[in-house]
Amino acid sequence: YVYVKSLQNRDKLYDDVKNYTNLMVQSFQDIIKHQHWMTPETRKNALERVDKIQKNLGWPHKLFGNFEDPTAIDAYHRTGLKNREEIRRLSEKPDRFNKSWNTAQLSFDGKKTKRLSLEGDSSIRQQESK
Repeated sequence: YVYVKSLQNRDKLYDDVKNYTNLMVQSFQDIIKHQHWMTPETRKNALERVDKIQKNLGWPHKLFGNFEDPTAIDAYHRTGLKNREEIRRLSEKPDRFNKSWNTAQLSFDGKKTKRLSLEGDSSIRQQESK
């Protein structure tokens, strides 16, 4: 992102890379077409696979646009940071007495059931709930 943003002629460079990529794919197709050891069916399958090569070039235009408005990229990185933090928390040992956890709310066919709730740091009591 920083590198591409700093380039003045980034669109021309993108077009050049796209052109070079297309030339490489065409060369690969020519090589396959002239392989006499391949059966016609194998050659056909290989050419079809070459046509399906996905070319990921440049940068995501929806995300970066023309690099003038940083709002989208900031939101993207904020979401990524939040996701990374949530995944990191999954690797931590759970704290049974963490008050931020919700207690289980159980109800089967509207009958009263018991649930455990935490009070203070170490006392556990049972409550009636619906």
